[in-house]
This record gives sequence, C-alpha cells and structure tokens, in this order.
Amino acid sequence: MILAALACSGCMPDIGLGLSPGAPTAVVQAPQDEGTAAEKGRAQFAHANFGLAERYFREAVEREAGDVDSWIGLGASYDQLKRFDLADRAYENAIRIGGRLPGILNNQGYSYFLRGDHRRARALLKEALRGDPTSQAIQSNLSRLGAL
Repeated sequence: MILAALACSGCMPDIGLGLSPGAPTAVVQAPQDEGTAAEKGRAQFAHANFGLAERYFREAVEREAGDVDSWIGLGASYDQLKRFDLADRAYENAIRIGGRLPGILNNQGYSYFLRGDHRRARALLKEALRGDPTSQAIQSNLSRLGAL
C-alpha cells in the first residue's frame, strides 16, 4: 500500500518518499519497462519525475477506478505539478472509495499547505491526526503549520 510503503517525514504528503523541497528537479529516469502502472508511478514519484508519475497513476486509475492508492498517488503528483484543481478531484475520488482515511486527509492537508491555505490545511491535518495519533508524517505536517 502506498501510504505504508511511501510514508513521509513531513516534507511532502504520505506518498512523498522523503523528498524535500529543493530536491533535484532534473529528470532522472526510473525503470519504466517493468511493473504495473501504479508501480511505475511510485518509481517515477520517488525520482521526482512528477509528470511521468502523473501519467502512470492516471493510467492506473483508468484501468482500476477503485484503486485508492493510485488516486492518492495521482493527487500527490498533481500537487507537485501545482495542478491543485486536479489534485482535489483525485483526493475526492480516493475518499469516495476508501473513506476519510488519515493518509488521504494528510495528503489533502499538505495540498492546502502548498497552496498557502493554512486554515484548511490545519483542519484536515488535525482530523487526520485524530484518526492516526501516532503518525509522524501528520505530526510533522502539523508542526510545519505551528499547529501542534
């Protein structure tokens, strides 16, 4: 599951893979010839190739509309591409399928943090923390907002 396998240290959403702001922006190709579209999306995201990650996650949800993890990955990719309108749709689909899971809410909160909407970010992150009070990623994101 993306949320568990790709947990973040607070610098990005749960799919963030520990990438920090200012991470390399040069395209470093991840292997593309093996794995499912979702696996390719995760690999590209890990290499900060957000455009390619978006492509593969979009392909994954087109093939399997009920794939919550790929919707989350798609939303996180859109966040990094500053396509917040599309990120909102992806997170809404993830919530429609999986419910208001702490990992999804954390990603949504981080998305609003990126947009500068700290009020919405704080509300979503606090809701996420109520669902998973031990999550370091959620606590770190709240700390960045000065909300802990």
